[in-house]
Amino acid sequence: MTSCNSNNRTRPATGISCRYINETFLQQVPDSVAGSIQGYCYEMNFISVDSVMINYGFEQSTLAYQRKNAHNYVLLAANQSNDLNFTLNEDSTITLHDSAWVKVDTSWVGAPLNSEFRKVPDVSGSTWAFERYLNEKFIAGSYSLYLEERPSSEEVVFRANGEVTGLAEYNTYTICFSGDCVEETETPQNIISLGGTGDIEDSYVFKVNSQNNRIAFYALGDQLKNADGELMKGGRNVGKLVFELQDRRD
Repeated sequence: MTSCNSNNRTRPATGISCRYINETFLQQVPDSVAGSIQGYCYEMNFISVDSVMINYGFEQSTLAYQRKNAHNYVLLAANQSNDLNFTLNEDSTITLHDSAWVKVDTSWVGAPLNSEFRKVPDVSGSTWAFERYLNEKFIAGSYSLYLEERPSSEEVVFRANGEVTGLAEYNTYTICFSGDCVEETETPQNIISLGGTGDIEDSYVFKVNSQNNRIAFYALGDQLKNADGELMKGGRNVGKLVFELQDRRD
């Protein structure tokens, strides 16, 4: 972390370094539908004194940034030809002023609140760190497996790096927070994809009950078809309860 600051001797004082993740977004989970939380981006990785990599979830880009005065900066052409201001605060957080934006045609709509970004340690060999922190907020931990509302002897462990053990043939998971999966159900729900060896990949609606520390997993309904009988993306309903997880700390 000592190299993640704006006063590194190897960099001019006007430059910023290190990764920043959207803490405003993370503070709203797990009690919100991740795909419905608004914000310009999820992670900013400052790779040089004038360039920053931006993680939008479903896509990424590299933007130029400039210093305006002591603590204020601007992302150049952040959305088409529109710039976006941000502030480097005294506590090393960043305030992205994304609530001031308005919708123009199909352009992005401003968030209800400005997004606060928190500096995080770099992760060796990883392009982005945001999903690790999302997993920690949502589901990472050790659980007892419940089938048909009855406890089994299985211990299920979800790790922050996206690995899962003890859950049938599954060994990886991904929580949906952007992209097409956001519109998988007719009423937005939290969606998780569980993967295994080969081409195994199943998606479930999952609902977190913070009061009893239990997570319920539901099947997805059948996909809708268009007039030609072709499957369409989205529009599915929530099916039956498949299994539940109870936090083993209880």
